[in-house]
Amino acid sequence: MKHLVYILLLISSICLGQDKTITGNVTSEDGLPLPGATVMVAGKPSTAMVTDMHGNYSIKAQAGQQLEFNYVEATKELVIVEEGNVINIELKAEGEEVILESYKQFPKPRYYPST
Repeated sequence: MKHLVYILLLISSICLGQDKTITGNVTSEDGLPLPGATVMVAGKPSTAMVTDMHGNYSIKAQAGQQLEFNYVEATKELVIVEEGNVINIELKAEGEEVILESYKQFPKPRYYPST
């Protein structure tokens, strides 16, 4: 009986320490996908990956770890990995939107009368 308990404890500790694949979608407040958003296990830059053109991602993490979501001009979000394998997140805009306009004025062409 003691051996059975030890075996069960060993199996459960092995299962708890394994990475699982987390998938999901990163969107803006408007519900639009955010391609190029960064997703990584917090504190482990080597795990960083970028969302595809539809905002989808797939990353390996363990239960209890935090996933960090970043995007240009959006607030950073931290989410704890729990039981499920899908984490969809909406990133909120940071600050105000700035629109820059630029133009160049070209000189008017000169027309010369033909002779």
